Amino acid sequence: MDKNRCDKNSLKLRADGKMNKKILKNCGVILIVLFCLIPSTSSINLIDNTSKSNEEGLVYKEYYPGAPFDDLSICYYQPNQVIIKFDKKILDVKDIDEYDNYPVLKRSQGLNAVSVEYNGNNIHEYIENLNNIDRDEIEYAELNFVGTGCNDPHWNEQWGHQSVKIPEAWKKSKGRKSDGTRIVIAILDTGLDFNHEDINADDRVIYQYDVVNQDTDASDDHWHGTFNAGLIIATHDNNKGIKGIAPECNLVIIKVLDENNNCNALDVADGIYRALEFADIISMSLAFRNSPTSLITTCNNAYNQGAFLVAATGNEGLDIGYPAKYESVMAVGAIKPTLKGCDWSNVGPELELVGPGVDVISTLPNNKYEKKSGTSYASTYVAGVAALIMSSAVDSDFDDNENKNWENHEIRQYLMHIAFDLKRWYERDIFTSHGLVQAIKGPKNREINNNPITNLINNIINIFPIFKQLEKSLFYKLYLSNCLEGG
Repeated sequence: MDKNRCDKNSLKLRADGKMNKKILKNCGVILIVLFCLIPSTSSINLIDNTSKSNEEGLVYKEYYPGAPFDDLSICYYQPNQVIIKFDKKILDVKDIDEYDNYPVLKRSQGLNAVSVEYNGNNIHEYIENLNNIDRDEIEYAELNFVGTGCNDPHWNEQWGHQSVKIPEAWKKSKGRKSDGTRIVIAILDTGLDFNHEDINADDRVIYQYDVVNQDTDASDDHWHGTFNAGLIIATHDNNKGIKGIAPECNLVIIKVLDENNNCNALDVADGIYRALEFADIISMSLAFRNSPTSLITTCNNAYNQGAFLVAATGNEGLDIGYPAKYESVMAVGAIKPTLKGCDWSNVGPELELVGPGVDVISTLPNNKYEKKSGTSYASTYVAGVAALIMSSAVDSDFDDNENKNWENHEIRQYLMHIAFDLKRWYERDIFTSHGLVQAIKGPKNREINNNPITNLINNIINIFPIFKQLEKSLFYKLYLSNCLEGG
């Protein structure tokens, strides 16, 4: 009995032991699964090392192909790339192929800066160290931020030319001065289709460079650049396509936007320096959500050397992007054919002018034509109009230096002075600032706002908002047309 009992107890103990082992085994499996699900310390560090928030609430994240640009709180940067700007008196970038053992990816001799391939653990700490430690050769270091293009016989479809009074301006000039000198516009964009039937590239393009691929072929692998270039220099009276705004000016084509219509800060900065050697006007239909040091440095330098800089405000319906936001750059928004502001055109106190930005027709690669909308084309209008005015005689009231040559600050003030003021009736001036760019002097807002017909309509609309529909009436269109024609 005792033996049997003892054997039963042994069996029970062995069974309990097996059960305990099974429980321990199961617990071990659960712990392993949980361990796999919980991010490791190194994984947490990896996330922290690639993303960072600044004091303004912007989040810096690594760029990847197809990354959306619709979240304005996110600023993308090129993964593992650091821009380092050197003091040329101490270190010339042409003499280095690496820095801190990190290989040089690209160099801008104009800016005397490089982008290096960073292979360390924390790119943000590395940049902070470069900016804070005492290295005499370094002026600053920053992420290589990513920006994007502002996306954005047909003569009778070019409503923008009519509203801006471009045909009237052609009676004086089409982009070439009386002494034969041609105004030069640099277009920083996706490049150009040099074989387009309506663009005389052989005669009009005096310099090209592809900063993206570091070569001398700035062919367009998107379409954005061809569209903007055609808007300015499309050939007249050739029974093809459209009429350019300033067909007798010369172009510098700098490819800074890639096949996806994206760009990075060092490429744009290098593009500005390259353009500065030739250009009177630098047109940039692109935008960054933050302000890279390399970008503001080059814009200010170009302006101080006499270039007139124009940029699109952006198409998100929010705050103005960079470089349009800089004091050295004229910021241009978009309007509709009805001369009303666009709710997607970025606004802010830096906005100076608006231009045609809806249903704008121009050239596309492979001899095509299409209508597009965006602030890109509005800013291109301003660049083209500036060329028309700069190739004409200087208005003595704006010749500050009395040298009979247009200077960048003079052309800027003149454009704002002669703009067609759209702050009338119920239009919100936040969308239009000084008004619609004009190629020649026209009636100002006081001539319209003091008109008894305008005052009557204004009073009716203030009392009965439903009468806003008056703007769509034939009477309104005829009256507005009369104003634009100077009647």
